[in-house]
Amino acid sequence: MLSHAERRIDPMDNTGSMLCRACGGVHLYGAQAARGLCESCAYTVDHPDSSLLTLDALDHRLDAAETDEERTALEEQLLGQKADWHGSVTTIVRLQDGRIGLELFLLCARCHAHPTTVYMTSGLHAGAWPYARDVTGTYLANLRDEEYVCDACSAS
Repeated sequence: MLSHAERRIDPMDNTGSMLCRACGGVHLYGAQAARGLCESCAYTVDHPDSSLLTLDALDHRLDAAETDEERTALEEQLLGQKADWHGSVTTIVRLQDGRIGLELFLLCARCHAHPTTVYMTSGLHAGAWPYARDVTGTYLANLRDEEYVCDACSAS
């Protein structure tokens, strides 16, 4: 694994927003931009003994359960652990409908303010976790095809 210093890239993309200097992904704004690291890379630097689960690793662990009882027991072990959702540090939680999800604080895609809490769940493609739901488990959006826009931005 390359260190952050060895993995540096030009931090400016063509929109003028910052990219993580360690992994090259995730547009950074506010406090993240000042540090130059996405949440996941900053977490890894600040907590070297507490690694984040990748989405692929999370899917692989869940798929390894052969029975419903094994899967439920595994899910209980995973609750509260941290995972890397495309550069954002998330916590594994149980939704009210019984499925597990990744708690994500999503900013408006246009103004980068007005956060909302969504719970990302897995889908057909291993390692994607693209489906945004509310805490009850109700489907809100597929973030592969849609983005969160706050009320103020959607009205303009």
